[in-house]
Amino acid sequence: MNLTELLPRLSGVRKGWHGYAAKCPAHDDNKQSLTLAEADGRILLNCFAGCTAKEITNELGIGLKDLFDNRITKPSHHSLGEAEKPSRIFRDVVYFASSNSKKVHTVYQYVDKDGKRLYENVRYFPKDFRQRRFDGGGNPIWNLEGVQRVPYRLPSLLEGVAKNADVFLCEGEKDTDALRDLGFTATSFKNWQPEFNEYIRGQHVIVVRDHDRPGVTQANEVAHAILRSAASVKILDVWFDREMPEKAGPDISDYIRCCVQDEGLDADQIKERISLTVDRTERWKQPVNPHADNYFVVRSGNDWLDQSKTKPVPKMLFGEFWFEGEACILFADTNVGKSILAVQAADAISRGVPVGKIKVECESQKVVYFDFELTAKQFEARFSERVEGSDLNTNHYVFDKNFYRAEINPETSDLRGFTKFEDFLNHSLDSTIVSTGARVLIIDNLTYLRDETENARNALPLMKYLKELKARHGISILALAHTPKRDPSKPLGRNDLQGSKMIVNFCDSAFAIGESACDPGLRYLKQIKARNTEIIYHAENVLMARIVKDGNFLRFDFSETDDEAEHLKIRTSKDVSELVTRCCELSTKGLSNRRIAQMLGISSMTVGRYLKRSAEM
Repeated sequence: MNLTELLPRLSGVRKGWHGYAAKCPAHDDNKQSLTLAEADGRILLNCFAGCTAKEITNELGIGLKDLFDNRITKPSHHSLGEAEKPSRIFRDVVYFASSNSKKVHTVYQYVDKDGKRLYENVRYFPKDFRQRRFDGGGNPIWNLEGVQRVPYRLPSLLEGVAKNADVFLCEGEKDTDALRDLGFTATSFKNWQPEFNEYIRGQHVIVVRDHDRPGVTQANEVAHAILRSAASVKILDVWFDREMPEKAGPDISDYIRCCVQDEGLDADQIKERISLTVDRTERWKQPVNPHADNYFVVRSGNDWLDQSKTKPVPKMLFGEFWFEGEACILFADTNVGKSILAVQAADAISRGVPVGKIKVECESQKVVYFDFELTAKQFEARFSERVEGSDLNTNHYVFDKNFYRAEINPETSDLRGFTKFEDFLNHSLDSTIVSTGARVLIIDNLTYLRDETENARNALPLMKYLKELKARHGISILALAHTPKRDPSKPLGRNDLQGSKMIVNFCDSAFAIGESACDPGLRYLKQIKARNTEIIYHAENVLMARIVKDGNFLRFDFSETDDEAEHLKIRTSKDVSELVTRCCELSTKGLSNRRIAQMLGISSMTVGRYLKRSAEM
């Protein structure tokens, strides 16, 4: 079917400057919202009220395949509907006289979220593009100075994202419209701006590639640009089984046309075929440089300085204890207050405010607190007030909108296609970071990510994963960990971290919470490792605090600094005698010196000394 055969089926048909306009049959149209033209072997339909080609053809009693006709080879004077001058209706809707002798092929309108026209991209025949905005009188201005840029088909993009639909990014508006007519959520990646990533944040995105060498390059560039914002990225080439030309290769629109003309498929069949191809397409990963044959990047010292001099100095996230861009470890014994301090830090970072004398230099940032310890009700109890005689808490603390808490989803009963729980957990962490736009991650606690961290073999992969997660998303990480039973007469150190001290060796910074032996309600913070600052809170200058609850917020109340030695347990002769007895009892049961040391919170060397003393008595 060509345009001459189709026009009698429509009402309100008028010739325009470069096409036809008519009342759209798919909605109650009073202003001739439907434009029509012929090009590239098909009839072009565009309803500015948002009706799809499928909806329009259904109302006309024809199929999508009827819009394709081999007799249509290029825009003819007849199909473009020449007229003496453009009607006022066409000026309001689409068409204006061009500033040169080329014929207008198609006008692609860019609108804001409410459908208000912002600017247009005009395609000419022979192929060329020009952009225009409009003055208050609707007259074209052939530049985009001062105009808000938006993705193509923004309202339908937002609608699809709200329904959690996959988003197709196409090389141009023509392919976008072709996929949209099939019912997909689509937009164009042409002239993609970094701020557009917010529209697709947390979505599964399919980059639609033209089947030629430039198409490969462009698709990879777009995939790289959106990788940190999207939940996942795939690159779709529906012509993957054909030889790839250097340029001018076929695109998705050509594929759809072949499905209609050569195979007689309808819209639903084409959509199903494309969806199956997407399902079989692997997720895109950053390609490895084929010329990189060395695991190391080697540059001169001056080159490294030149590369780094433009990067900003890391700011304090939580005083000298934790800086921006660091993977930090906070460790302490059970019931000393790790989780309380972690939530307090998350709250301060989400607001961009200090915690007493502890500075927060960064502006407010999105924080996700992964809580593997408390139930929602236990969490609520810490940040609300209990009314005597009532079964409900009241006066709940109001966290900032940038603060998120995540816990295990009880409805997730399987691994969703993953063979290992570890891989499923890693995927879930990635997806949460992307969907929330988090810049800071707090994990409570570390042992949930890996069951065994007692030796370097298990600890090293864990720290490698946290480093990769940090680098991939450009985030800061605080991971909480336990200390095993320890000797309270000894100062806190890196050997007190439960499992392998390899964790401390490979993190960027670490600090610990100690409990005063003199006053059970007194706590202190001590830096164990730092890379972006000198150690300020060392053994002779620990930061003292008490855990308090002012109404509806459980927190650390920081005060002065003190010497750690003043808060360590002084071991009496009675204590030593009891330890010697316990060492002998456990040794007679066949336990090793190392196991005895772990149980009693002393070193294996001390166990050996006590056993030797007992044997000599």
